[in-house]
Amino acid sequence: MEDTVAARGSGSPALEAMMSRHAHVRLETFGAAEKNKVEFGSKNWNRQVVEGDPYVHGPYGLAELMDNNPLVCADIASCPGPSATLAAIAVAPLAKAAMLLERPAIVFSFDDNYEEVNRVLETEGWSAGAAVTGNPMELESCLIATSLSKIRIPQSASEVDDLYDECFARSFFVRRHEGDDWGPQLVRGTPNAKYQLILSPGEAHTAVLRVDVIADPNGKCGAAQVVHMFNIMCGFEEDHAVSL
Repeated sequence: MEDTVAARGSGSPALEAMMSRHAHVRLETFGAAEKNKVEFGSKNWNRQVVEGDPYVHGPYGLAELMDNNPLVCADIASCPGPSATLAAIAVAPLAKAAMLLERPAIVFSFDDNYEEVNRVLETEGWSAGAAVTGNPMELESCLIATSLSKIRIPQSASEVDDLYDECFARSFFVRRHEGDDWGPQLVRGTPNAKYQLILSPGEAHTAVLRVDVIADPNGKCGAAQVVHMFNIMCGFEEDHAVSL
């Protein structure tokens, strides 16, 4: 890819700000829109990265769980919308490892198009869907999801931690939190999502895993995620200009 890419965008002011200061982007136009989108490339190859289009004619999903090669070659790709992003962080590692025994239950702190949740879990091999509901609350402008999943009992105390580390430990923007200071201050004004794991005994040979995930709506649940996927598609450093 060229050192400088001509781009046109639409969406949030946060996306406009990130693309405007991106050292490898020449932002030609930008307009307000409900969903974030960036069109880029040259007259010989026009490309797009969009947000929240689960049936896009190209790669779709959480970048941390995807193979980068199809993104580098894609004409168009989509990252998930807010609820699907949080659901993927919370539940997709269990889906990938075939540990889910029944539909997970997920409660979101905001209203959204929850239909996308089922689609993002399908991309990781879970086709039975999730039981989702919204319980809107004010969290200092941050978004949170809490999932409860019935899983096969882990073979060791560290198996669940290792599973999530395998998915996210090398990630720039999804990080595990350990401590008693869980709250919006962990992610407010950052591109990161944080999650915490709480494992409890279940019925015979099962366990219940609670996963809490929190993110800024302009961070991992919005503009920052779009720029992250854009960087992968272009072959730039994944964290380039991804800051609020």
